Amino acid sequence: MNTLSANSPQPGQPHQRKIHYIDHVLQKWLLIALVVLEVIVVSVAGAILYIKLNTIVDESLYRIHFAGQPSIFTVLLKESLLILGGLVAVNLVALFIADRIWSHYVRNILLALRGLLSSTCDLDLRADVVVPQGHKVLALALAWRHAERAHHLALHDSLNALESVAMEPSASDGEFRARLLAVRRCLPETDR
Repeated sequence: MNTLSANSPQPGQPHQRKIHYIDHVLQKWLLIALVVLEVIVVSVAGAILYIKLNTIVDESLYRIHFAGQPSIFTVLLKESLLILGGLVAVNLVALFIADRIWSHYVRNILLALRGLLSSTCDLDLRADVVVPQGHKVLALALAWRHAERAHHLALHDSLNALESVAMEPSASDGEFRARLLAVRRCLPETDR
């Protein structure tokens, strides 16, 4: 039997789409740039089309004989298709540029994340250098590394205290047990 998740619409309720931006800052500016570009391109294309079509209509308005001349419909269609082709070409170039910007941005984030995860994999939990890209994923990775660093330092301190008690010949079983319990509390639940 299928169960409904908390995010899925309940029976009888319409599904409302939500826009989930990966990076609201960059995507917002890319969207604004796209809208501004579209307004400019459509305005320029409309002006060019108006001038060309106005010229074509004026030329054919005072023509007495149409024999041997192309049909006005053909000329209008040709000019319209040229303008439409220009619009498509400008939009394809804009999409290519937006793709390059997005790819470069994501690549920089992934390189920084790969560096953080690689150093963590090597158990290098020294203080992190400042990550140039302030993205949520990197902030979460830095916070996780900071928590792991604190956890490992606490474990290191507990092991040193246990070792110092173990080396003392006059240490009691209670002290040893207390230090051992402190070490055990520093271990993750799965290791206990």
